[in-house]
Amino acid sequence: MKQVIPLLILLLGFQSCKQSTDDDVSIEIECPKAQITSTAAFDNLAAQSFELTGHKLVGNSLRLSLALSGCSFQRNFRLVVDEAKAKSLPPQQQAKLVFDAQSCQAYFEFEICFDVSDIERPTILKLPTSGGIKRIELN
Repeated sequence: MKQVIPLLILLLGFQSCKQSTDDDVSIEIECPKAQITSTAAFDNLAAQSFELTGHKLVGNSLRLSLALSGCSFQRNFRLVVDEAKAKSLPPQQQAKLVFDAQSCQAYFEFEICFDVSDIERPTILKLPTSGGIKRIELN
């Protein structure tokens, strides 16, 4: 009996170390909200150069996998969406990823997320990247 108690404590300790995975949709990550703006303000935003290596929608969280050059990956990222919608099924909206420019040559690959709960669905976001326009479906 004395050996059972330490074994139970050990097993409970391993349970508390359980890590969540990307497939665990019950955990919401704190993501900044995507910004919806007027067409005039949207047109005045400069397009940034980056590579979109992947994306996925988990609940209201749009996760973007990026690759880009710079001094660090801490760059004040914002996802800005034009309020104008193309009359198509599903509707399409222009989007831009806006961030602080850096002139360093280091290369970073990482994932960022945005809360897209304010964007009407279904819609397709058209996001310009260094490899062309990427279409991101929000269902």
